Amino acid sequence: MSTGLIIAIVVIAVVLLAVLLFLGQRQKQQKEDQRRRVAATGHREEAQGQAQLAEHKEAEASQVGEQARNRRESAQQADQETRQQEKVAEEAAEEARRQQQKAEEAAQEAKRRGEAAERERSAADELDQDAASRSSEATRVREDAEERKRRADELDPDQNR
Repeated sequence: MSTGLIIAIVVIAVVLLAVLLFLGQRQKQQKEDQRRRVAATGHREEAQGQAQLAEHKEAEASQVGEQARNRRESAQQADQETRQQEKVAEEAAEEARRQQQKAEEAAQEAKRRGEAAERERSAADELDQDAASRSSEATRVREDAEERKRRADELDPDQNR
């Protein structure tokens, strides 16, 4: 065998080894790419699941936020109604105080008038007693006068005619 043939065989063997190594690297790279694609697909599916879960959570959060807004509005409305009722109650209490004050003033006026009426009644009773006493005295004086007239007539019957 000649040296040229041996060199050619060695060169061919080296080229074949290089080609085999290149093909092995390529196959290894394809397997690595395939694993990456599978992992990427898994990651995409997981990310898609996470995105759906996030959308679901956002929808729940939005719903809870809407419920919170509704409750807040309801609480504010109830608070306004309560303030309005408190205002009405305060006005009613103020009116009741004014009415009570008027009633107390009317009671004092009635008491004062009752006392004045009692004094008038007492004065009237005294006047009645005085009038009765004077009437009795007048009657007694009249009777006395009649008695004197009768005696005078008896003493001087001609003077009456």
